[in-house]
Amino acid sequence: MTIVKHLFELYFLSPEGIMTFLFGVGMVLFLLKRGSKAGPRLLFAGACVYIVVLFTPVADFVAVSLERPFPPFLKAPSTPDVELIVVLGGAGWYDSIMPVRECLEAETTYRVLEGVRLYQQRPQLKLVFSGGTPAGPRHLSIAKLMATYAMSLGVPESNILIEENSKDTHESLVEIRKTVHDGKFIMVTSAYHLRRAMAVARKLGMNPIAAPAWIQGPPDMYRTGFAQLLWSRDTARQVGTARLVRFDLLRQALLEYSGYAWYWGRGWV
Repeated sequence: MTIVKHLFELYFLSPEGIMTFLFGVGMVLFLLKRGSKAGPRLLFAGACVYIVVLFTPVADFVAVSLERPFPPFLKAPSTPDVELIVVLGGAGWYDSIMPVRECLEAETTYRVLEGVRLYQQRPQLKLVFSGGTPAGPRHLSIAKLMATYAMSLGVPESNILIEENSKDTHESLVEIRKTVHDGKFIMVTSAYHLRRAMAVARKLGMNPIAAPAWIQGPPDMYRTGFAQLLWSRDTARQVGTARLVRFDLLRQALLEYSGYAWYWGRGWV
């Protein structure tokens, strides 16, 4: 099931996979069936996908649609009844010869850094890292890797809690609920992931305060309405400019929307 899931994500939920499929099938049909129009049409469709993703802000707008509802904090929320800062796990691996910073993917590092930044502003709160054990017999849990990195940045071990029984967002929040119950807490995760995480938490009767990390949309998206964003300086500057990062943005957004749909189907949001 895991292999099927990864193949589906690779070929149908990423622009690179879609282009590979269109170009590959189109080339086979073009070479094997010279008189067929299907081959050239698929090749043309693949080229169109490449041009639209690379040279237009379509991917930027899709990313904005996920991130915009959750503006970033300059200062940690001063709500007096907040109990914890919870950082949801991302991706990483353990290697004993590498510094812990190198064992975390960039997105996960940003989550830790945002959690530590908020903790430094409210050091009376506990900092919770959530995330189970990655694949592989020698690997530490993501939560332990993140906690180790936070301690290297000056957070005392006594102020850190670790939840390492979960394997996904829903399981993480189910486990966190055992600690926070229905109390308020600051929830740190990637900006694009907050819509699903917030929906899961509220479905569980929790009271999270969204704290985005790994923000990738243009800053103007927090200053203007969505329609005005179409004509913002950031957008105008990007139109017609090739940005390879757009492939990652679109893949990330498509995976997140599919993840939300999966959670909705299971009644988790």
